[in-house]
Amino acid sequence: MPRKKELKPGAPINHMAAFIARFNEGSTNRKLIQANNIMADWKYIDWINWKTGTPCLALEWEFGARGLLAGRICQVNGKYGRGKSSFMWMVYGAAQRMPAGSFCFHSETEGAVPPPDFIASYGCNPEYLAISQPKSLEDCFEVIDKALAEIRGGLGGSINPETGRQMKTKFDNPMDPQCTRPIVIGIDSFSSLGVESKVQEDILNLRKSASLGEHARKLSEYLRDRCDRFGAAQALMLLATQEKAKINTGMPSYMQTPGNTKTTLAENPIGFHSTYAIDITSHKYVVGGQDVGERVELFTTKNKISDKHKSLDLYLVRNQGFDLIKTDAEFLTKHPASPFGDTIRRTAHGITCPLADKPYKTDEEFLQALYADKDMVMAFREKMRIRGFGFDFETKYMPDLEEADDGVDGKNATIPVGQPTDLPAGGGSGGPACA
Repeated sequence: MPRKKELKPGAPINHMAAFIARFNEGSTNRKLIQANNIMADWKYIDWINWKTGTPCLALEWEFGARGLLAGRICQVNGKYGRGKSSFMWMVYGAAQRMPAGSFCFHSETEGAVPPPDFIASYGCNPEYLAISQPKSLEDCFEVIDKALAEIRGGLGGSINPETGRQMKTKFDNPMDPQCTRPIVIGIDSFSSLGVESKVQEDILNLRKSASLGEHARKLSEYLRDRCDRFGAAQALMLLATQEKAKINTGMPSYMQTPGNTKTTLAENPIGFHSTYAIDITSHKYVVGGQDVGERVELFTTKNKISDKHKSLDLYLVRNQGFDLIKTDAEFLTKHPASPFGDTIRRTAHGITCPLADKPYKTDEEFLQALYADKDMVMAFREKMRIRGFGFDFETKYMPDLEEADDGVDGKNATIPVGQPTDLPAGGGSGGPACA
């Protein structure tokens, strides 16, 4: 008679996992997600230097991750001509180089679409970029909604304007319903869009201008109703906003609260829904006494997945896009956050660092050697806490029972969250013990 196979107990299911599984059983609408699995469906638009095909550690550090998260909103704020559009072209280029490619869609609201060669100088292939020129705020949102529906499929249909009845969706044959390719959508810029009621007038009546609050209300409503859609569709929204001087009204100056003197149109709803918010400023970039472009400074004012208030300089060369070799080399050799620390220095002979005994004569030579050493790159990423690579800090954040420190005579014992403790009879303070 064959010997019965010994049954081994499976991994214990904690009470929250059991509750979530029970809650989700048979649910077709809203489901609960265990917080430790929240990143399971995250997809990143990886930062990449399109000229070399290598990553960009400087940008990874700036945002604290391997790239921008698909399904989120990124506000790109600054005065006109400071590099907001340039940043968006660079992101499109990075998205196009994803293994499966991406759907990139740019909404140009300022009536100044650049020529294809200008777009290409940032690493963005114009052949793989769709451009819309909406006439109004409402038109802009409708085009974006249709683009999402064509790619991912419809939702609950729409209301027939003539009968007022609900109609089934007509978007029942989407191109990529399984989200194999991320979507990147940019609006450049929201501040340039008028509302439908004004742009359709034959003779514009400026005696009765549309309230600025109307923009904010419409955008707030759209973002409120579409944030879940962006997430489910794995669509990254880049929203450029124009920085303007804040005009305080309604009270004397001595009663006004001191603080930020800058503002943007619909500042509150955009800030509320954004995962990232970036302030962009620029300065002259001079090489050998010649003005060759701009030094574009990125400063993160909001980042919901990593540290904010980080500053990084990007070097924008006219007709050549961002020089990410220069950006990376300056970050790694001079920035206080460089993972090399004090083991690297730049001299007249080149860059000296632990990678080699001899100095590297050029920035490109140095970076080629660095990115060829994959173990060192991954060690640097872990040191800088770059998300998206599965490092221990992303997954091993709570000690196991066996790893808990018992201390001396149990006095300094560490009790993992969710583990029961010995309560006094009657349940201690707060009522009877749980049965």
